[in-house]
Amino acid sequence: MKRNSLLLTTILVAACSSDGRKANPSEQQAANGFVQSALSISGSFDAQNAMPALPIAFGFMPNGTAGCVTRVGDHLTFNCTEDGVTVTGTLSRDGDHVTMDLHATGRISLDFTGDFTANASEINGTLEMRASAEQVSVRADATYDHIKLDAARCPVAGRLRFAAEATANGKTQSRDLEVGFGPACGDVTIFD
Repeated sequence: MKRNSLLLTTILVAACSSDGRKANPSEQQAANGFVQSALSISGSFDAQNAMPALPIAFGFMPNGTAGCVTRVGDHLTFNCTEDGVTVTGTLSRDGDHVTMDLHATGRISLDFTGDFTANASEINGTLEMRASAEQVSVRADATYDHIKLDAARCPVAGRLRFAAEATANGKTQSRDLEVGFGPACGDVTIFD
């Protein structure tokens, strides 16, 4: 239940804001988490451990041990089970274009899909996540609008449009917002 509370808090901190203000550290961390997730997904093709990172910290995802990910060129097929959670699905790359369709079953139900381009200097596209466990459900959609990256892969321009809804113990909260990056690494502005 503690993980579920942390998940709900992270989603709602990322989603609560007012118009055009500097992000607080929690909001900044959440916004950068979505950027790092897209980079992790893109980097899965070259990693020994191919399990991509989620935009929100979940402690239940399998690590993607070597035997559970099949690689054929730039197409990864997942069938990973660990600690009561099975992750299945695919991750494909064609040049800078990445598509993802991952699903988890077991202690949690998860659908994590994406269609985006990512390279050393820009991310553009979408990620969608639906998850539920016990008395908690989360929906999070992110649209990357030409997010420019510096040499350290830190976002320095562009927008992230974010829509989230979290339900816990029968109570639902939702929020849509827009996050602007830059002009310097670490600068994050929240817009309603």
